[in-house]
Amino acid sequence: MKRLLILLIVLAAAGGWWFATSEPPKPIPAHIQKLKADAQAGDVRAEYGLGRVYQLGDGLPKNLGMAIPLLKKAANKGHSGAQLALGRLHEAGEGVTQNMGRAMEWYRLAANLGRLADARFAMGQMHFHGRGVPRDYPLAFEWYQKAAAQGHPVAQHLLGAMYEEGWATDRDVIEAYKWYTLAIPEKKQALAVNSIYDPERARAKLAKKMNNYQIDRGEKRARQWRRKP
Repeated sequence: MKRLLILLIVLAAAGGWWFATSEPPKPIPAHIQKLKADAQAGDVRAEYGLGRVYQLGDGLPKNLGMAIPLLKKAANKGHSGAQLALGRLHEAGEGVTQNMGRAMEWYRLAANLGRLADARFAMGQMHFHGRGVPRDYPLAFEWYQKAAAQGHPVAQHLLGAMYEEGWATDRDVIEAYKWYTLAIPEKKQALAVNSIYDPERARAKLAKKMNNYQIDRGEKRARQWRRKP
């Protein structure tokens, strides 16, 4: 009997400890509550915003089952950010069956709207690597150009590499130097995509094969590009 009493006391103490240390559910932030209300009312920006909240687990638990329908609603209304997000999910096979062709469709819709450099860069990558479409270096070059013109550092680095090697374009070391130079300030973004995408190292290596006149021309072209409105 004494042992039973001790056991009950121990269990009661353990239960009390659990209740004392377990955290109550966190309240939903006010901005997410508003997103929910606006998304339910059909606001396209709220549908995209709430979809991203669920996709990233930013303020709510990550839930792709909730995220994808919201992103599709926004994407079907022409929201380029939602189209890009769906393209990435289909390319990675995250929350959906991996489907490169479907990823390409979403990327194309987002890229053709012209506002997102990331979408244009994604189109370049799909054509360069032959994902969802036949490998096509000239088309990849065109999409990298469009993304690079919008300041996308990875596209700028890859454009520099294509000019340096003469892939899908005439070899032009001055133009290669220019694009490497433009990519350097945001090189961390390039390195985050792939550790070999280091425009500073690429430019230094290229400069060893150039004369001073060519380097000066490359620097001048980079300065002129930065001054464009």
